[in-house]
Amino acid sequence: MKTEPYYIEPNQPLTNDYLNRFERVKDLYDFNPWDDHSSSERLEWLEKNSHLKVNRADLSACLKYYNQKIGNTESAFQNIESLKEKETLVVVGGQQAGLFSGPLLTIYKVVTIIKQAREASSKLNRTVVPVFWIAGEDHDLDEVNHIQYLSSDMKLKKFKIEASEQTKAPISDLKFHLDEWKKALGIIDEELIETEFKKGIMDRLDTIVETSDTLVDVFAKMMIWLFGHSGLILLDSNDAMLRQLEVPMFDKMIKQNALLNETIIHGKEQVESLGYVPQADMNELQSNLFYIHQRERLLLKRTNQGIYTDKNHKVLFSEEELIQELKSHPERFSNNVFTRPLMQEYLLPVWSTVLGPSEIAYWGLLKASFHLFDMKLPIIQPRFEYTILESTIQKHMNKYDLTLEDVTDHFKDKKKEWLVGQDEVNIEQQFKQVKESFENLYEPILSTVENINPGLLKLGLTNKQKIIDQISFLEKRSINAFESQHDASIRQLDRIGLSIKPIEKPQERVYNIVTYVNKYGFDWLQTLIEQPIEEKNIHSIIYLP
Repeated sequence: MKTEPYYIEPNQPLTNDYLNRFERVKDLYDFNPWDDHSSSERLEWLEKNSHLKVNRADLSACLKYYNQKIGNTESAFQNIESLKEKETLVVVGGQQAGLFSGPLLTIYKVVTIIKQAREASSKLNRTVVPVFWIAGEDHDLDEVNHIQYLSSDMKLKKFKIEASEQTKAPISDLKFHLDEWKKALGIIDEELIETEFKKGIMDRLDTIVETSDTLVDVFAKMMIWLFGHSGLILLDSNDAMLRQLEVPMFDKMIKQNALLNETIIHGKEQVESLGYVPQADMNELQSNLFYIHQRERLLLKRTNQGIYTDKNHKVLFSEEELIQELKSHPERFSNNVFTRPLMQEYLLPVWSTVLGPSEIAYWGLLKASFHLFDMKLPIIQPRFEYTILESTIQKHMNKYDLTLEDVTDHFKDKKKEWLVGQDEVNIEQQFKQVKESFENLYEPILSTVENINPGLLKLGLTNKQKIIDQISFLEKRSINAFESQHDASIRQLDRIGLSIKPIEKPQERVYNIVTYVNKYGFDWLQTLIEQPIEEKNIHSIIYLP
């Protein structure tokens, strides 16, 4: 396996400037990741403000309990133990618990976290451990309950699993029948090609689902399978023991709720003043907190009278009542997209956080929110991005003289251009000329019948359209016959497009890792982790043999 840098411009203008023209966005962030001075500044801040964090011994105990429950590795427990020491820092990032690890981008985020933790350990000459934050408190099951894959007949297919109950409970709380997991494994087994790795993969997946109740359980155990040897610490944002540690921060968020939201609105205005579009919705009465009521995660808003309620008024709290509820039932509280970064900063000794393109953009709203609670935005490091190029796809691209840019940016045009080049009789042009000639010949007839009887004009127009439709029908059949002569080439071209940019999305946002480890094993993934970090090299091509 080899990799090489390949520049792809982020689709978020703010993120693009963060990566390439930081001076334009420097007022939105506390640290410049491209400036060596940021390391000493962040380190100094952490050392002076360690009292703002949760107690390290309590944090270590909480993480140890959860990681024992999911069966993490000895190297992970060594890292958890090291968190008791005041010098230990973390590199952290998070994602939703996608089905069987979710799309490739989640894998690449973990790879980035592990690599950046190793790099920071070397640079700072102290222990820096990798932590992955599973967003188990999220409740949008439809975002995480499916896998898309390229079938053997070159179709992009999708399968999903159904929870035992239909509710908006946090994903961590949703149970799935074993039969549902077995059905999913049956589909995977049927679709995976036979390789030397397949049996081991299927056996491992079978063991994982046999010992799991929830999507988060399966996700966590897959992360251990893939990355446990790297000492990756896992954290479920919906963990009840963790929620106990979060009570003081939730208390602050409630007591300063109006000010908190004002800082977020201020961040929005600041982002807009620089010419960017904010990456998250907000309004003046949002509380930025969720409350779990009867297994349903409700987004709370704060009325002008200071009452906290949801949009359907299923719950109603004064500030005092909400704080009392927090103390009695912390497990009923949950963060939103704006408060989760604040909670992460409170819980962990964060050296840096790894974010995707959209996350970098919306974290640009939060500088004043962090400052409200005497915290600073950590160093933000972009997630590494990769595009896998299999050898078969490389050969097809060479055959049709296609570059990666051709496939990612102009594929439909390039495919059509190739087909036109094979059409020696110029089918489309001939039929176009026939239609134009027919319309020119038919126009005098329409004038004649209209002069004879104006009522015949409608019949004449209908007759004209029927004839054009028949010509178009013959044109379509002719094109189909032409394309059938080039069916093998068209399938090869389609395979290129579907492999690299399926449904007009980057490969990493669609496909799952299981297909690739089934074909190529796990060594290439370990190679990614071991490769040194190249400054500002965010995107690379992975060439697989």
